[in-house]
Amino acid sequence: MKQLFYGQIDLTKLGIIARQHPELVKEVNFKDGTHKLINVAILDNEREDRFGNTACLRASCKREFEKEGINYFLGELKPSTPKEQPAQQSKPTAQPFPINNPDDLPF
Repeated sequence: MKQLFYGQIDLTKLGIIARQHPELVKEVNFKDGTHKLINVAILDNEREDRFGNTACLRASCKREFEKEGINYFLGELKPSTPKEQPAQQSKPTAQPFPINNPDDLPF
């Protein structure tokens, strides 16, 4: 089964990184227009923190191009534990509603 994660992205930090590292922002044309994208990396934490986070999200930038004083960290992620779905019950077969008078509606 795939491991799913959820978390938050710090848009303030994302904006700072995009302004100070414009070369990380790529413009890509889609059917609905041009979108600005930035590559990200999901890193596995060595151990779970006290909030249950096991991974983090950071802007993807090669070490040699990182700038002094910029934190590339964008957020933390925790594993998603989906709730078990109840077993599917078979639906009863619908019985047609007898219409004696076509002007009468069945409700």
